[in-house]
Amino acid sequence: MASLLGRISQHWRRSLSIAPRYVTTNTRVPNRTNVSRSAGTRTSTGLILHRSHSSQDYTQGLVGLLALSTCSFAYSENQALKEPPDVRDKQSIQPESQDLINWSGTHSISTNRYFTPESEAELIQIVQQAHEKKQKLRPVGSALSPNGIGFAAGGMVNLIHMDKILNVDRDTKRITVQAGASVSKVVEELRKYELTLQNFASITEQQIGGLIQVGAHGTGAKIPPVDEQVVGLKVVTPGAGVLNLTADDDDPSLFQVARTAMGMVGIVSEVTLQCVPMHRLVEQTIVMSPREVMQHHEELMRENRHLRYMWIPYTDTVVVVTCNPVDDNMRIQQTQFSEAERVADAKNLLMSHKRCALTKEEVDGLSFVTVRDELLALDPLNVEWIRKVNKTEASYWRKSQGTRIDWSDRILQFDCGGQQWVSEVAFPVPKDSQEHVDVKYVCNLLDTIEKEKVPAPAPIEQRWSAPSHSPMSPASEKPERDLGSVYSWVGIIMYLPDAEVDSKSRENITESFRRYKRICEDQLWPDVRAVEHWAKIEMPQTPEEKAKLQMRTYQKYPVQAFNAICAILDPHGVLRNDLMDTILGKDGSM
Repeated sequence: MASLLGRISQHWRRSLSIAPRYVTTNTRVPNRTNVSRSAGTRTSTGLILHRSHSSQDYTQGLVGLLALSTCSFAYSENQALKEPPDVRDKQSIQPESQDLINWSGTHSISTNRYFTPESEAELIQIVQQAHEKKQKLRPVGSALSPNGIGFAAGGMVNLIHMDKILNVDRDTKRITVQAGASVSKVVEELRKYELTLQNFASITEQQIGGLIQVGAHGTGAKIPPVDEQVVGLKVVTPGAGVLNLTADDDDPSLFQVARTAMGMVGIVSEVTLQCVPMHRLVEQTIVMSPREVMQHHEELMRENRHLRYMWIPYTDTVVVVTCNPVDDNMRIQQTQFSEAERVADAKNLLMSHKRCALTKEEVDGLSFVTVRDELLALDPLNVEWIRKVNKTEASYWRKSQGTRIDWSDRILQFDCGGQQWVSEVAFPVPKDSQEHVDVKYVCNLLDTIEKEKVPAPAPIEQRWSAPSHSPMSPASEKPERDLGSVYSWVGIIMYLPDAEVDSKSRENITESFRRYKRICEDQLWPDVRAVEHWAKIEMPQTPEEKAKLQMRTYQKYPVQAFNAICAILDPHGVLRNDLMDTILGKDGSM
């Protein structure tokens, strides 16, 4: 008899290899979609779905996958499925009450079922109890996601105490860690072996489990998102025990699903990462105009390992940051200005505002990022004021041009500023395209900002990655022959003042940011097939927004097959929350 894991993988692979993409003739999204063998299916709500790849095998594969949900699980059939130890007779692990707020300061939640297990045995017991009692248990990690993707009032688990470094293999350049270990802790351990991670997101405070589950990324046209660094996973599932999955499995399809699964396949307890030799990078910061960026973009993409653009709205300024391995013959150009000289224009503008309550001595002690936060807080929705603030930022970066050298983990991190609303999308850049659709996207965005008078602060950040083979990654697309050679990631932002100081202003900024995002969603995203970063998808505010979100998700990802996998491994849906139900459809419906 075929193993459960093998059968899941077989049906999953069949579904993905010919998964249809849908073209709609109506913007409405059905509550439940039934895929038939006909060219198009009219749902009960009137939406017509047409498959661009018609195949009986897709339907049969999906039906076979769904049928597995009625199977009894035989743990002994496959070594990858390990039966959890018998913990039924042990005393139940008692939860705590906890109030949480995410790093962005945009989402908060309270729960009386908050767990912090100290071992895998405790985690298994917690998951088993939640499954048996049909109680929510959402993995929350460090709560760094801007959208609070890990929040669930019904129950959460944080692996903060499961943060051990389990093994480092210098020969294979691999490290195995418990999923609660922070990126910074992993990097410091790797330093002892002269190893490091291939790439980094902007910060290193994330837990490893959360980092990979949401499809985080750094920048580099030939470097995939961080999930591609994962070569092994241990996942504690409610319905099928503990899964040990690796890239070396005969069929790695379920492993690829589990790498970026938003905590819905199971709770990741251990991760094995493929590392690279520790290395230094030279970072070069230069300032260009949008026209110059368009002219040199192909060259910049080709010649730099890491590339990042920071576009400054209402100015003619693009900050171009490149990072490359150190060349001993490279000429290092130090900046010509001191930090005080670089930030002087911004500090002078701050002191000139009649509402500035800070003394000159207090302002003199502030960094540029803090000065920018203070400037924006004075009049955050006044477009003319934002123009002035952005102009001082352009001045700061022009005076910051130059190079610096450091270890890669220190170079590739950067200051993200204070509390904020943020939206980030990814979209494919066609192979061998000479049209620079990625640069044109941001140029169109800048034009739209001016036309719509959006009080858009800097920066609009643009990064790139290679594709991912994790089917639920924003940088993945099925069938694989449609994969772009590069994916571009573009983020917009609005900063928030301290809630205790100015709650009314926060409310107004929130409404302004929602308008900003809607403009992008309606006028820009469709042309490039953009989808949002999983950690930055906000709960839709209207039925129309919900319909658009679900349609983007359904067109991009193998939603039905993914929901079917989740239904097998988490039959009671204890790992889901309202946000994921809204995005993917509750109980697998759309």
